[in-house]
Amino acid sequence: MKKKELARKITSWLTLGTFSLQPALAFATEILPDRNAPIEERPLVTETASGNPLVQITAPTAGGVSVNRYEFFNVPERGAILNNSYGLASTELAGYVQGNPNLAAGTARIIVNEVTSANPSELRGFLEVAGDRAGIVIANPNGILADGAGFLNTARVTLATGRTEMDASGNLAAIRVEGGKLSVTGNGLNAQSTDSAEIYARAIEINAG
Repeated sequence: MKKKELARKITSWLTLGTFSLQPALAFATEILPDRNAPIEERPLVTETASGNPLVQITAPTAGGVSVNRYEFFNVPERGAILNNSYGLASTELAGYVQGNPNLAAGTARIIVNEVTSANPSELRGFLEVAGDRAGIVIANPNGILADGAGFLNTARVTLATGRTEMDASGNLAAIRVEGGKLSVTGNGLNAQSTDSAEIYARAIEINAG
């Protein structure tokens, strides 16, 4: 994606700092839930028949927000799926996937994916919402690299190098950014299937051709 095309699609908030170069983040485990997170914020991660990571997202709050905490959140080139369907669902990346048992009381309107460890995130493939369309939030204060990233079945994507804050009613109240760098490099960020994509970071690099 060209820089001008990316700029038209993304609204960016640069809260502090300057654009600068950043080396590629070290790629490690793909998606690993935070074992120390409260059980209601701990998703189950399995794999589809075609080998895509499949995240059985947590039950949404009263405000419709599924809050998911991770030690690692990396999207591989083959893509990953956030399962927002209680029943069998068809996906573009992996065909049909079984329903998510966490969603018996209803699906999410926003899916928060937040890294609680010191590990940065690499987004190198498409992240798809299976089932009901929902907004995606990826929050990692350690940094986010988008190199071949893309999103399917979501109206709004938010990438932030910060922490999310929920209010007493279970709504996403704010994202607090105190540091971190977000880089869009190499194969870039494809937001063409979304209505909007937002970036919140202290420093932002856009170097995708």
